[in-house]
Amino acid sequence: MLYQKVKEMEYRKDYYGKFRRFKTGFAGEMAIAHLLEANFVDLTIGDSMNYRGSDMKRLGINIGIKTVEYGKFPIIHRNNPIPQIFVVKKSDTFYVLGVATPEVLNSFQDDQFILDKNIRKAGYKTSFTGLSRLEPFYDMDQLLLAVSQ
Repeated sequence: MLYQKVKEMEYRKDYYGKFRRFKTGFAGEMAIAHLLEANFVDLTIGDSMNYRGSDMKRLGINIGIKTVEYGKFPIIHRNNPIPQIFVVKKSDTFYVLGVATPEVLNSFQDDQFILDKNIRKAGYKTSFTGLSRLEPFYDMDQLLLAVSQ
């Protein structure tokens, strides 16, 4: 990963922070794959621009996965066209909180909880404050039902 990612400006500015966030996100995807008993995690490494959008596209499902460290608010894009699953990492344990529709994602946003000044300054991301609005799920059928409502 080092050789591919070092080309990107974000990694050059904040390599260790960005790498930590990459590992956290990857582990959250693995937690969802384990919960759903589904093989969708993309193990390839490349330019971040090529990996935006659905994390579950290998299953033909248009849903993203956001993993955040315990005590922090998740960072999302301001305009969210697809649902997002939220996972919290506390120590070495991952907790699946639920899934949010685009309507919920776009309604519960607040810049004051963005801890990284560079993300705040860029202006295209914000923090998601609607964790209480997430729909829980325990299997693929429940997940698909939650995002279809």
